[in-house]
Amino acid sequence: MRTLLAIYLMTFCFLIKAQNTPNCSRKVNFGDVSICLPQIEGMNECYNQKIVKQKADENEIEQTELLGFYLNDFVYSKVDKINEFEFDDYFKIYSLDFAKGINFKTSDLDKMSDVITGNDKLIGWDKIITELNNNSNSTISFDKPIYIDKYILNDKSRSAIFINGFKNNNKQYFILGSINTIVIKNRVFFVSYYLNFKDSDSLNSFKKKNDEIILKIQKVNQ
Repeated sequence: MRTLLAIYLMTFCFLIKAQNTPNCSRKVNFGDVSICLPQIEGMNECYNQKIVKQKADENEIEQTELLGFYLNDFVYSKVDKINEFEFDDYFKIYSLDFAKGINFKTSDLDKMSDVITGNDKLIGWDKIITELNNNSNSTISFDKPIYIDKYILNDKSRSAIFINGFKNNNKQYFILGSINTIVIKNRVFFVSYYLNFKDSDSLNSFKKKNDEIILKIQKVNQ
């Protein structure tokens, strides 16, 4: 009887715990804290898969610790061949090794945002579109990230958006990217989302999804 009661209590506690972390795909540790990686419709968190981890780690600097990596449904359906094609519409959650155990206040977010963009001046979206339409006559070099917007989604996040040019098989393409700085459990984390540039409407689509991602990460880690 006692054994049966113990099983009921354990099951009840498990259900209560699951209810307290709704839409949590999995939890990851960063130093002395644990954060939830949210379930997001149309996206798949798969950093713990070997082939994805190898791909995601390729371009990371030494001091970066990746915690989560999300692919959209289409790319994830071909994940076994992820090294054979280019893809976009993905994001990663990460932090820096030195930030482990360090209290980070929301008042520090503006300083961090300034560090990220440095002395680079923002270039307006209309100017970017004009330059892209000029092709070879462009006065802007897209060989490095060009910051086009900085904004505050809420008091625990700061966002910077950039566009970067790349070449593949002599064909040039452009990617919109973000560096979002967020505070969770008094620790600093970063979220970067990437989407191919298509036309002048790309920025609105990009910002909408970027902001949805940030809000979902924050919601499951309240």
